[in-house]
Amino acid sequence: MKKYAHIAKRGLEKIQNSDKNTKKKFLVISSTILTIFVIALWVVYLNITVPTIGTITTITETPATSTQNLVNNEPTQNTETSDKKESFLKTLERGTYIIFNDISSEIKKIISLGKIYVSDISHMLGPKNQIFIEGTSTQYLPQVTDPLPKNKLPKN
Repeated sequence: MKKYAHIAKRGLEKIQNSDKNTKKKFLVISSTILTIFVIALWVVYLNITVPTIGTITTITETPATSTQNLVNNEPTQNTETSDKKESFLKTLERGTYIIFNDISSEIKKIISLGKIYVSDISHMLGPKNQIFIEGTSTQYLPQVTDPLPKNKLPKN
């Protein structure tokens, strides 16, 4: 046992005396390995300690083959019940799937509401009054009046 402790102590001293890049690499690698180890222990612990909740029920539909079902033209449902223990990973997978579906539907709702709000705001900020100039169908012709008398201007 003392031999292993001495080897571990020399290894740690070697890491302490190395440069910063080597220390960072050792930190990342050892953290990753220990995280995977802790998660694996957690999953094994939960598989052992969490009791089975109910039984697994599988419903399958078969085409209408009996004479009674042929008249009604309805498929029959076969229900199978088994006492298989569902693993923790399968439960975690189903829960994750449900959560991500809920999140994606909420994100779609938020995006659609955002589009509605943006269109409403753009209508509020857009031009409110529009001026159209339309020409008349007939041209304006001044009425003919008597010519004005010609007056000579005084010379200075």
